[in-house]
Amino acid sequence: MERTGLPIPASDIEIFNWAKTNDFILLLTRDEDFIQIVEQKGFPPKIIMLRIANRSSDIVAALLEKHQVAILEFTQDEEQGILEIFVAFRMSAWSKDTSAALNMAF
Repeated sequence: MERTGLPIPASDIEIFNWAKTNDFILLLTRDEDFIQIVEQKGFPPKIIMLRIANRSSDIVAALLEKHQVAILEFTQDEEQGILEIFVAFRMSAWSKDTSAALNMAF
């Protein structure tokens, strides 16, 4: 945040306004507050909402790459301001103690 001139910590509305002022097209987030901000203030910037738990940068990058076409179409859609990307999990095996192994299927 130091490079942006925003306070640390910056509020969601400060981040949104900074992105708008600096001509950002998209904000990538897991913070649902940004959905409310876009619904109230409009876009740009548009919001890509990741509906995933904490994951490594490599997994997030792979997820974004998998949805690259949808993201590019979203950037050009003049009517949509929010794109939600979900990660589907599937149960791969059950052990006797009922703990499950989860595999990401994105």
